[in-house]
Amino acid sequence: MINIQDILKIEPTLTFNGLDNNPNSIQLDDPRFITDHLRQIEVAIDWLSKIKRRKSRVKYRCSYGLKHRIEAEGKTYISNGALIAACVAIDYPYKKYPDSYNIAIPIPIEVCEEESDSQAVIRYFGEYYLRDLFDSGLSSYKIARQLSLDINERVSPHVVKYIRKKYFSN
Repeated sequence: MINIQDILKIEPTLTFNGLDNNPNSIQLDDPRFITDHLRQIEVAIDWLSKIKRRKSRVKYRCSYGLKHRIEAEGKTYISNGALIAACVAIDYPYKKYPDSYNIAIPIPIEVCEEESDSQAVIRYFGEYYLRDLFDSGLSSYKIARQLSLDINERVSPHVVKYIRKKYFSN
């Protein structure tokens, strides 16, 4: 059985969004959403449990990108925080990114033949919306900030720069 309080003892800044010190963020143990959070954590645990853990021949994948893959495969929404909580709950290894909502999760190389974080952003927002943002003349930092506000999860400026260069450069 998943115990949110045990998870929060290990990662006290964990919220619905991920690792977040903002007291206004939706907390994982918020009674209004606890049933949904537990369901999301169970979905993430199920997905992670199918991955063979190993120390070599892995790529570290951003939790935000992996959450989109799990959503696509499971046809259900899960939060970044639920995926991180699942890692904590089943003692799946991870590394923290400095100053980020996200974590890096080691995934075997063969499993990594999936959509990258940039493809997940493109799929989520759509080409037309992203093209409008890029055509607006905003910097990658400002676009990343806008996208983050739109989905209430951090989108890295590095991902935006990669998308701009690879998919939208003229």
